[in-house]
Amino acid sequence: MRTFLLISSIFVFQISQAQSKLNLYPNYNTIGITVLLNTGVSDSAYGNCFYRIKENGNWQPWKTGFELARTTNKQYGGCVFHTTPGKEYMVRTVLKLGQTVVSDLIDSTTTRPEIENKTALRTFYVSPNGSGVSQTRNTPGTLNQSLLNQLKAGDHVILLEGEYFTGELNITQSGTASQPIVLQAENDKVIVNGGFKQPIQWKRAQSDTAHRDYNMFYADLGPINSNCVVVNGKRLYPYRNLMELSYFSSVRIIDNSGSGSGFHGINHDGFFRDGRNSTSSHFPFIDYNPNTYIKFKDKSDTAFKSIQVSQQAWAFSIQSQNYITIKGIHFKYFGAAKQINYRCAIFLNNANNIIVDSCSFDFCDKGIYIRANSNNNTIQHCQFEDDFSKLSYFEFKETGLEYGQLNTYYPNYFPFQARNIEPGRVYFDHLFTGRGNVLRYNFFNGGCDGITCPDTPGDTTRSRHFDIHNNIFGPGSDDAFEVDGNAANIRVWGNEMYGAANGISVSSPCYGPVYIFNNVMRHFRKTVFQYVTNVVVMNTDTIPASPLKLNAAFCDIPGKVYFMHNTVDAGKESYGF
Repeated sequence: MRTFLLISSIFVFQISQAQSKLNLYPNYNTIGITVLLNTGVSDSAYGNCFYRIKENGNWQPWKTGFELARTTNKQYGGCVFHTTPGKEYMVRTVLKLGQTVVSDLIDSTTTRPEIENKTALRTFYVSPNGSGVSQTRNTPGTLNQSLLNQLKAGDHVILLEGEYFTGELNITQSGTASQPIVLQAENDKVIVNGGFKQPIQWKRAQSDTAHRDYNMFYADLGPINSNCVVVNGKRLYPYRNLMELSYFSSVRIIDNSGSGSGFHGINHDGFFRDGRNSTSSHFPFIDYNPNTYIKFKDKSDTAFKSIQVSQQAWAFSIQSQNYITIKGIHFKYFGAAKQINYRCAIFLNNANNIIVDSCSFDFCDKGIYIRANSNNNTIQHCQFEDDFSKLSYFEFKETGLEYGQLNTYYPNYFPFQARNIEPGRVYFDHLFTGRGNVLRYNFFNGGCDGITCPDTPGDTTRSRHFDIHNNIFGPGSDDAFEVDGNAANIRVWGNEMYGAANGISVSSPCYGPVYIFNNVMRHFRKTVFQYVTNVVVMNTDTIPASPLKLNAAFCDIPGKVYFMHNTVDAGKESYGF
């Protein structure tokens, strides 16, 4: 870490304001900083920031902040930490090359105010059996697309107690900062269920188009391409085809006659659904099959089992809308795949100033899916539960294989990565370009990744400015938090992580800076990585876990990562680093 000279309050420097620009991005407890230069400077240039707060109408004395980090030869990033929500701050950045001042800039901004409950302009009440026209508490209406289409800024929708079997609803109107649109549960007994309302009738397979397997059961669910099947509260593993399901294995080669080889054990109760379109080109010896198949290792049948299958691809979609709050709703079983493959409870696309507060997500392939230019969204006090925590690295990686990664005669029947279970319960996808998103006070348990940030480099001038703080991550198969790719100005602090394969993945930290501080990480678990060479030879490596995973192989400009004041109890199965 570089030592800076003490700067006096007079600040007499050679100022080159016209050649640079200071951008400030305020969150609740931080202010992101980006200094943009018109011309490149040597990598010997260094800088710092100074800040002060306005209290009772008066500016307080300047304080020295943290150093600026070089992201490119024309850009430096930084952050003011531990700010107070809803306060005005003045920020000054000074960039020097030796004793020469390259840039000296001042700007002011106001941090985001804490979230407050807003008074409703109109209130609509809905219930699972509602049919009322007035949509009052005594005559509630139905939670449907017609209701959502008529909402205006300031409207509140109150979901009365009960279980709503619905989904694929689009919130088509925007609120405002002073009058958001609010969808709120009346109490903690409100469930939005993406599965089938009526029990599914399963049949024992007397034969199938690949081979006989009388311990397999099936149901024709029509066009539903589910990736979420839960039996007695446990997830079934998504196998690629009937042969894999029959052998509880992953198969990496098929010859021209349809004979299988290279069976690599998975050994989990599982299911299979042919995800192709019925008119697409078929596997050489298996016709398109509309059934969903399940099989249990103990050869038991489906009698007296609670079996839940996702029917809906998503619950609520918010696209190009702003200022919407979803609060207190319990989401279950969203994980059906379509060509536009959301597979989540809440989908945000070009959505801004969305608040997801105090919601629960059980067995949703992704709880919240965020893409495109979505800015200043807050996810807080939510709980994410799933059942992938004991999968090995090999097992969950197998679910993400694409057609091109498999043998020509053995395609992945689930298109559009519909089977991939690795992404986080909060997932920012490859097309994401937004900034200013805050994830705080959430609980993650049983998934692969907890939070997956964008893993592809983007425009360095659109730094992420994410805050991930005061979350708890329980046991999981992979990373608690994955801030790979365009990890530009991401701050991770005050979190507790235990039972994961890795604490925080910054692989690669493109551009940076990434700040990881004041976290507690403990009891990581080793995992198994298996890979195939010479087509069918399986190699197995045991991978000890670690609190911090770094890799610079996928980035043109790896950035700085600050790992400070963290407490780590690595455990017997882990590296310290």
